[in-house]
Amino acid sequence: MLGKLEFIEPLVSYEGETVKGLEAAFRETAEDYLATCEARGVEPQKPYR
Repeated sequence: MLGKLEFIEPLVSYEGETVKGLEAAFRETAEDYLATCEARGVEPQKPYR
């Protein structure tokens, strides 16, 4: 199963073998995205304005 963070550039995707695995991958990917933004000194994109 595959997923992606909608309305975020560049593409941020994740995958898992089960629903539980997909949920865990989503959390890990979101945390990594936020950490990367912080390390680069940029504001994380949000799907709403």
